[in-house]
Amino acid sequence: MAQRVEFYVLQDTQERARLELACRLAGKAFRQGMQVYLQTESQEQTELLDSMLWSTPPSSFVPHAVYHANALPTEDSIVLVGDLSAPKQWSDLLISLTEGVPECAARFSRVADLIGGDEQQKQIGRARFRTYRERGVEPVTHKI
Repeated sequence: MAQRVEFYVLQDTQERARLELACRLAGKAFRQGMQVYLQTESQEQTELLDSMLWSTPPSSFVPHAVYHANALPTEDSIVLVGDLSAPKQWSDLLISLTEGVPECAARFSRVADLIGGDEQQKQIGRARFRTYRERGVEPVTHKI
């Protein structure tokens, strides 16, 4: 299981706020030289996040690629976004926007789990929190 799991709980109920946070975290990790995989819940969310990564945050571009099952990542693709399980060679940071614990989470050294401010998101996030605990990881929570 991941060595470090951090939950980011937003007060904002808008999905865009959660995606903007994902972009900021990916940008910070990219600048630290980490391989980042942003796992989305759907192809639609992948496309939106792909678009946002071109301009969020506005002051810095995050080089990235969309990950497809039939496309292998290149050496210079440090940040990938997709709704599939991460490529096997990715193991630094997983930013999860999924409803369940991603099956690939175990091989990442760090997992950032983003939860929106609405009650349904919080309920689903609590279930993931319990799952990580049951797997022997004590998650850390950040309220944003």
